[in-house]
Amino acid sequence: MDMNKHRIYNLFLLSIMLTACRQEETIFPQGGEEDYLVTASIVTEKSISSRMTEGEDAVSFVTGDRIHIGWNGLSAAYQYDYTGTDKIFTASTDDDKKLWNELPKNANATVDVYAWYGAGLSGTNVIPAANATVSVPADQMELENYTNSLYLAAHQTVSRVANKLDFAFYHLMARMQIIVKKNDTQITQENIMNANIAIEGVACQGTLGTKTDNSGDWALTAHTTDGIGTLKMRHGDYSVGREEQSFKCYLIPQKTHQ
Repeated sequence: MDMNKHRIYNLFLLSIMLTACRQEETIFPQGGEEDYLVTASIVTEKSISSRMTEGEDAVSFVTGDRIHIGWNGLSAAYQYDYTGTDKIFTASTDDDKKLWNELPKNANATVDVYAWYGAGLSGTNVIPAANATVSVPADQMELENYTNSLYLAAHQTVSRVANKLDFAFYHLMARMQIIVKKNDTQITQENIMNANIAIEGVACQGTLGTKTDNSGDWALTAHTTDGIGTLKMRHGDYSVGREEQSFKCYLIPQKTHQ
């Protein structure tokens, strides 16, 4: 943390959200193939943003948000975009409507279907495979890097002839917020507002796998050797009345030792 004055400052670690938020989703067919729709909504169990917003409250998907749906053995995922109304997602292209034709072709009677939301996957038609490496930018001071650190996942085991998918999205990332408070008369508001925070010894890479509870849900395990570095936090709001500057970042759930 850089300051113009060499003094001691109080840092308040407000929250490290390591538990997942869950978002309820429904995918269902309506008549013919061209009418198959996806519906989705987001709810929260913890005080954590479901998207990269300035506030602390969960918000809904917004128009154009894209989720990726697939299962083991697919070379590409099916993409569905939020329409902005009635919690409905529609297929991005005609090829994406084939989800409902391909699902019954699975050899097994039941299928583990996965869904993925992540800004880093925008414009692609794939979902990460098991044991894939997922990274977050080490410099999250810029808005783009900050928003690209958000990853949501969902999983459901269904019959291969299912005509409805009920997803519950959860966060793969932890959210950290730090408050720098002015408690010295020789420190100015400008000093606080111009402060920067960098956290050393942070794992910016993790391996995607499944949880140990046999649920089949995805989870991220932070790397302990490679991908360790310094993570720069993004400036949040400055509270004039309390003379506090907030900082925030998203990181792979982990224990920090520095």
